[in-house]
Amino acid sequence: MNLTSGPWANNPLPQYATFAALPAANTVPTGYQANITGLGSNGTILVSNGTRWLPLNGSAILKGLAAAVSAPGGAAETIALQFTFPAGLLKQYDRIVVRSGVSKAGTTTTGTIGFRFGTLGTTGDTQIATWTILPAASRSVGAISEFRVESDTTVRFHGTQAATGTNAGIAAAPIAAGLAAAVTVSGMTANAMILTMTVTPGATDATAIEDAEIVWEVAG
Repeated sequence: MNLTSGPWANNPLPQYATFAALPAANTVPTGYQANITGLGSNGTILVSNGTRWLPLNGSAILKGLAAAVSAPGGAAETIALQFTFPAGLLKQYDRIVVRSGVSKAGTTTTGTIGFRFGTLGTTGDTQIATWTILPAASRSVGAISEFRVESDTTVRFHGTQAATGTNAGIAAAPIAAGLAAAVTVSGMTANAMILTMTVTPGATDATAIEDAEIVWEVAG
């Protein structure tokens, strides 16, 4: 491709290696776009609204699971997927959405999917939600789990929507009634925050996260 003539000529999209390297959103014209090459698996285009940087068109897929992660029966909590949100990226009422496909072998024990959010990137981070796959034969489920930033130091789990059918099911509604309590975490303005998705099998049956992706959505 010839980038010196035609529609690509003199039309570069500014490139920044990190979110921290961006100029302040209020110092560039509204609508100014930039590609953050180090944000997400394939870079992420952000646009300034004059106040903050937003993902183009309101959302961005930041990380996907490259290969299934399976934990055998009796294994400890196992990290399957992680993404580090740069300090200052997340703002009040932003949403983190995790779409996933999960399977469980056997007929005896349940498997648990967990989500942790903190600065460590380990199972020592604060657990912000869990849900459990049914202990029936060869269960599988396609699920969407949503979290909302309530403040700089709190996030709230808004539940998991799951597929239904012969082979699908979650053991119980993640939120029995009303709204889940907000969970206190480290300040998101000052700290890079790591979302970690984990799988914990039961004593007998293996559980696997077959596929998953982390999506950032902005309010409004």
